[in-house]
Amino acid sequence: MLRGTRIGGDMHRRLRLGTRFSVSLLVVATLALAMVATAGGASASATNPLKTGRAIALFANTPVTGILVVSDTGDVSTTSSTTVSKSVLALPGPNPTGSVLTAVVTTTRTESTAQAYVASLGLLVGTLGINATAVKAQSVTDCAINTSATPPNATVSSGSTTIAFLKVGGSSIVNAKPAPNTKLINTSLLKVVLNEQIRFSDATGGGLLVNAVHITSSALGIDVIISSARSDIHNCGPIASGG
Repeated sequence: MLRGTRIGGDMHRRLRLGTRFSVSLLVVATLALAMVATAGGASASATNPLKTGRAIALFANTPVTGILVVSDTGDVSTTSSTTVSKSVLALPGPNPTGSVLTAVVTTTRTESTAQAYVASLGLLVGTLGINATAVKAQSVTDCAINTSATPPNATVSSGSTTIAFLKVGGSSIVNAKPAPNTKLINTSLLKVVLNEQIRFSDATGGGLLVNAVHITSSALGIDVIISSARSDIHNCGPIASGG
């Protein structure tokens, strides 16, 4: 089911919503940092580290959509192996339109993987058109192999973005695997970042947030994220090679 969602607190625990553009700051900062505070107080053994993550297919905060969250796994936090998935086959339209918006978080004994995917999206905000096809974000975090040089609870994260087609205003890309934090548009009026990657860590572990496409404009009151995936692990302890 599709619905606009008000989420209080942190974005990846609960978004505290103020003005439209103030959400833009919370979306990035709190997505990355929320689980650090959560996991710090959680308990997990060295053989069962705490795997956490979240995936969201679409987040939009615009004058047209209001606050809209589509296909959101919510915060996943577990010491076991699990899969949490959400999917919307089609947006009702007329604005925005879209199809097959999915979000999945999967955990194994020492790994957390988050994936978000949007098959198609069309959104018109004033005169700014946003069109996307096959946009995917992935974030994977593992416990690091323990050696004498490895800090306690060390983690290793990797992320990626693939985009079959994206057009924002007059700028477009096709069949792209952009490098981390690629700026497609960077003006005072409009900013578009591709494969936005934000790493975070504390004494208990760490992880990586990947936003495939992040579009912001304070002048237009726009904050749109297409495909967001966050994975992190805490309390790894000593993990033996091959374990």
